[in-house]
Amino acid sequence: MKLKTIRSAVSTVAAASMLAISLGGCALLYPNWETTANPSDPATAPSSSSPAPVDTASATPSASPSAAKAKAQITFVDSGVDAAAGVIYAVASVSN
Repeated sequence: MKLKTIRSAVSTVAAASMLAISLGGCALLYPNWETTANPSDPATAPSSSSPAPVDTASATPSASPSAAKAKAQITFVDSGVDAAAGVIYAVASVSN
């Protein structure tokens, strides 16, 4: 009977520690877990006390080389709509 009790206690401790480790990892993956801001909410601009930069004329403008850019290829992996939450999501792969 003691062996069953010890096994039960060990399995309970193991399950609790695995749960704590797996939930603790969520803080690394989702650092803003309890935030109420949505991605569409406007960001609050930090107030700065530094003076605004002054434009100065440069002696000669330098020409940057123009490189031909390839058209990007977009492959949608998954997409959907969560009407209850008002969210549209898409997972895509972009390659050139």
